[in-house]
Amino acid sequence: MAPLPRLHRSFIPDMNVTWKPPVMYYGWSIGDLQPKLLQYAEEHDLLSHTVMEGISKAVTPSGANTSDSDDSDDEGELGSVHPTNEEEEMEGEVCVDVANSAQNALWAIVEEAGVRVRHFQPYTRPFRLRGVLHEPHHVAISIYSNYELDQAVPDDDIAKVQKVLDIKEVPAWYVSNMASEWSPFPPRL
Repeated sequence: MAPLPRLHRSFIPDMNVTWKPPVMYYGWSIGDLQPKLLQYAEEHDLLSHTVMEGISKAVTPSGANTSDSDDSDDEGELGSVHPTNEEEEMEGEVCVDVANSAQNALWAIVEEAGVRVRHFQPYTRPFRLRGVLHEPHHVAISIYSNYELDQAVPDDDIAKVQKVLDIKEVPAWYVSNMASEWSPFPPRL
């Protein structure tokens, strides 16, 4: 599916009608920018980290391992997830949160380009990384959505960011991967 070069009138939301259009993001495919954004985040101390928790084996309330149990008399007991000894408990591992790190780098680059975005709340900021249905990357840099047309970014600011990120393609409209269907309910952005 190719992104739309223009937003069709039917995709402009009208909250007074029954059916609301899918969310469409105006921006660019992330393309090969993700590694560059992560490198920028690392160089500028913008990496975000998360802890991947350990996995424990399921055991019954009496402490018996449910995966090894062949007893039919334990059928009434509810299984719970807690370690029976230290060997079964795995420690959490600290990993780089790729999505948040790339987003932090993108906002820092946008600010360096002279476009002020830090004064917005994070959920209303322009230039957000969003999941989309379009191949091959499934991620787009969203300047704004069809539900945020009142928050449209000026064309000169878009051009500044496009130049700094060295993006050759013109912005287009991408379908959200979370709200891709017509619905009687307005989407949560």
